[in-house]
Amino acid sequence: MHPALEISEIVDLVVADFQPDTETFRSPDSKVLAILARTCTTFHDIALDTLWRHQTTILNLVRCMPQDLWETVELNRIPTMCLRRAPTASDWGRALKYAYRVKYLLCGDIQPYTLREPDLIRVYEILRQGIPGGLLLPKLQHLSWYHRHSPHCSFIDLFLGTWTTSLCVWTQANVPCPVLAALGQRSAMLVSVVLFGVPEQSSDLEQTQKNVFIRTLTQVEALNTRPIDSQTLEHLGRLTTLRTLRTILSPTKPSHAISEGSLFPELREAEIEVYNGDFLALVAFVRTWNNPPMKSAEFMVGGCEELQQVRDLYDVLATHCLHDKLRTLKMLVYRGDGMNILLTHSAYSFRPLFCFTQLRDLEILVPDGHDLDDETISAMARAWPRIKRLVLRCSLRSTYYNLHPPRCTLLSLDLLAQHCLRLEQLAMTLNASEPPQQLTANSARRVAQDRLTQLQVGFSPISDTSTVAAFIKSIFSNLTKIEKSGLRGSDTVVREHAQRWSDVEELKWFRLCIGVLNSQVDLGQVDLRIEHPLCYSTIETKDDIGTEDLNVPLKELPEWDGRELEIYTSKVKYNKVTCTPGSISAL
Repeated sequence: MHPALEISEIVDLVVADFQPDTETFRSPDSKVLAILARTCTTFHDIALDTLWRHQTTILNLVRCMPQDLWETVELNRIPTMCLRRAPTASDWGRALKYAYRVKYLLCGDIQPYTLREPDLIRVYEILRQGIPGGLLLPKLQHLSWYHRHSPHCSFIDLFLGTWTTSLCVWTQANVPCPVLAALGQRSAMLVSVVLFGVPEQSSDLEQTQKNVFIRTLTQVEALNTRPIDSQTLEHLGRLTTLRTLRTILSPTKPSHAISEGSLFPELREAEIEVYNGDFLALVAFVRTWNNPPMKSAEFMVGGCEELQQVRDLYDVLATHCLHDKLRTLKMLVYRGDGMNILLTHSAYSFRPLFCFTQLRDLEILVPDGHDLDDETISAMARAWPRIKRLVLRCSLRSTYYNLHPPRCTLLSLDLLAQHCLRLEQLAMTLNASEPPQQLTANSARRVAQDRLTQLQVGFSPISDTSTVAAFIKSIFSNLTKIEKSGLRGSDTVVREHAQRWSDVEELKWFRLCIGVLNSQVDLGQVDLRIEHPLCYSTIETKDDIGTEDLNVPLKELPEWDGRELEIYTSKVKYNKVTCTPGSISAL
């Protein structure tokens, strides 16, 4: 054996290459792991651990039992595992030998009956009668329960042991959800819970049962569930262990008073939804926070009729969480069905958010966009110097900008390029039809921002594509993608602007460093050697720098003195760059 294999860390790294997918639990290299376990004592245990750690069914354990014990028969036209004879204690020996290695289990009928493996309800019934050792999977840490039918639900407790800290229960097909009753008091030690087992349209009885179950959680760190009542929310808020909460708030109802700033002292991530435009519920929820070190806050408001209270939400957010911790803030607002009310986000509303100076990701979507100007964008750029993703969007069906041209100009892009040096993705609607005259001179005096790669311009009006393209490239040197709205299903004017932005995107600007090879004045030509990164258009090589020969008419070189020039061109071919008149400008 190679001496390197005596080092456990190296053995771990070798086997790590055969780990299964963390979402599907499937591994294309399971046969390799089995071979390693059989043929090499060094790899035996670690290969078996990796092979068995993630399972999408307990069928593999059942197949470890004697072949004469089980058979597959059709019950109600569903292939089902059934007993041929009564099991004995010795029948479980080989299965239990491997069962303690299973740490993650996914149980459920997530495939069509024509494709999936046999139904295991008869196996569950045998497990209920008892097996040697009491539990089939004594070391199970995570259980994902995807059984959608009641007969299976009551067996969930068979897989929950003292080691189980993570549970995911998906939506059941019928309203009664016996899963919660089956869990009983085994939930006390759960740390991570995803509970979609009770549909939103279920009766008050099932909703009450779900809330009672959640109130038994005492060590939970992450919870993702559908609507919860105010009493359950208060219970969660008093847990010092809770770090992540994803839920839908119940409609605002009179309830006993909760002291302001008394809950959720350690909350790090919150994803909260409300319907019927219930900003009051959101504001009341955030007002209970006790200055948690929140890193990510995401809010979704459905059925919205007005945006006057969005400023109230931002105010309480600024008051009730630590300013230097928040990294991600998202606000998604959707108009109610059939409503034609104008919903725009005012510049005034942004002011309370300027205290979050460490923001990395800000996304605000409102039905009819944002009524911003260059002054507000300037304040944003100065307030959030570390921002990486700034997305200010409107609904694709909005017609607001058809009647109200955006007040932001290209100056806003210039300001963001100056102050947000880490910005990688930007989405906003601006007016690019009249570029301010001072921009070219200002941008030429500094190094371009080189992080931004994606720009979404929405319904931005534009006129002179070449001027806009040259300016954008001068401030964002590595921009590779421009997205726009309105190519389909819009009026003629919107489609024209969208097409112009497409023309801008097709201008594959890149910087070329030029050196003189020789001059043929009598032919009116200058032969140049071009050095540039060979990663533009459809050309890709492993070389960072390549060279190409270029033949350019002298009349296109205005007072050229041999210094480096910057060439902009949209006509790119392999081995040759063709320049059009006026495409060369001195640095």
